[in-house]
Amino acid sequence: HSGANGISLFTLTQQAGTAGLALLGALLIGGLVFAVTKHIIGVQLLEAKAAAEKLAGGNLTAQVRVDRRDELGQLMQAINGIGVRLSAVVLKARNSAENVSSTSVQIAGGNNDLSGRTEQQASALEETAASMEELNSTVKQNADNASQANQLALSASTVAAKGGAAMGQVVASMKGINVSSK
Repeated sequence: HSGANGISLFTLTQQAGTAGLALLGALLIGGLVFAVTKHIIGVQLLEAKAAAEKLAGGNLTAQVRVDRRDELGQLMQAINGIGVRLSAVVLKARNSAENVSSTSVQIAGGNNDLSGRTEQQASALEETAASMEELNSTVKQNADNASQANQLALSASTVAAKGGAAMGQVVASMKGINVSSK
C-alpha cells in the first residue's frame, strides 16, 4: 500500500528495522567499549592500589607500570614518585643514623682515652704525694738529727769549756808547783 507521499509500509518497516539494528549495534559497541574501558581502568586502578598498599606497608620499591598520559597515568606516576622520594628520605635518615653512630663510637673512644689518661695522672699524683710525704718525713728526721747534733755540740762545747777550765787550773797548779819547787 502506498501512502499519500508514496512511501510504502514495507519501506517504512524496512527503514525502521535498519534503524533499530543500527541502534542495537551502536548500543552493543558502546557497551563493549564501556566494558573494555572499565576493565582496563579497573586493572590499572587495582595496580595503583596494590602499589600504594605496598608503600604503606613499608615496601618502598613498589612501582606501577605507567602506560597512560591522562589523569590516571599522572596518578600512577605520582605513586611511583612517592616511593622514590620516600626511599631517598629513608636512605638519608639511615646515613644520618650511621653518622651519629660513628660519631658516638669516636666520642666513646675519646672518653675512654681521656679516662685512661686521667687515671694515669691520678696515679702519678698519688706517687708524687707519697714522695712528698717521704721527703717531708726525711726533712723532719734531718731537722731532728740536726737538733740533736746541735745539743751534742753544745754539750761537747760545755764539756770542752769545763775541760779547758780544768786544764787551766791544772796548768796553774803545775806552775804553782814549779814556782814553789824552786
